[in-house]
Amino acid sequence: IYPNPATNLLNLVFTNPLNGSATITITDQLGQFLSSRQIDGKSSVYEQDISGLAKGIYILNVQTPEKQTGKYMFMKE
Repeated sequence: IYPNPATNLLNLVFTNPLNGSATITITDQLGQFLSSRQIDGKSSVYEQDISGLAKGIYILNVQTPEKQTGKYMFMKE
């Protein structure tokens, strides 16, 4: 993911194909759910709007129906 830290948008780049849909979930450091969205897995690059988040550190999870494919920490400025 880039940029990190970010202000309004995060770019998610997948080097390996997702082979189908996935769910992107954002939580705070305490694990509190903040947002979720579905992606179709047809592209290798997605934008994630984070403009509604307060400044801080967050965790972004990417999960396909089969397994969790990534867990990334990012900072919102």
